[in-house]
Amino acid sequence: MEVNTGLRDAISWLPDELLTSTTLVKLTLGTQIYLDKFEPDAYLPALKSLVIDSIVFDGDDLCDVLLRGCPVLEELYLLRGGMSFDTPSLVSLNYRDYALEEYTDVNLASLVEARLDILYSIRIKDPDLSGLIIGISNVEILHLSPGSADVISRCVEDGLVLPVFKNLVKLYFGSNNKRGWKLLPYLIKQTPKLETLIIQGLEGYAGNATIRPFQVKVDELLKRWIT
Repeated sequence: MEVNTGLRDAISWLPDELLTSTTLVKLTLGTQIYLDKFEPDAYLPALKSLVIDSIVFDGDDLCDVLLRGCPVLEELYLLRGGMSFDTPSLVSLNYRDYALEEYTDVNLASLVEARLDILYSIRIKDPDLSGLIIGISNVEILHLSPGSADVISRCVEDGLVLPVFKNLVKLYFGSNNKRGWKLLPYLIKQTPKLETLIIQGLEGYAGNATIRPFQVKVDELLKRWIT
């Protein structure tokens, strides 16, 4: 069973029957609505895909109640979620938000693919992405938007040490400023198994490059992009 709330500009609530369904496989919540507190007995044992689009709610409720009640969740799409992730069964993450002060309780042990579209906000001048970056470091496929590259690079300038992405074989990378491009050589050094690098953001150009195991002078190529 699949449910799409499809509400806009409203204060709403979810029926108890929806949050205790044993047959619901995909749930879409959105958009631009305020949800009251989730019931503590929320449990969706069959839910594999959850879409949350521009919802206002208690972030602790989402992490501590709803996500904990989805034991087999595999796909999570968040637009302006403002939260951390304790979803060990999740295999695909699509996350769009402003960078937060910190990300705690990040458990993404089964994650295979991550799409990050994170934007810098002047309201949070010193975001800390370390918890999120470490949490996704086991992925095989990673998509970083230009905004994400910029924010992560800012964090590196402030002392963030990138973990080794030991399983990463395919990287989609985009940037629209020099700061973002400076992140790429460092990121490549932390990806010992990287095979495919897809570049986006070179004045509209998108390229696909296969990296051979003996190709170690990537920095020389990148210097032309960031100088």
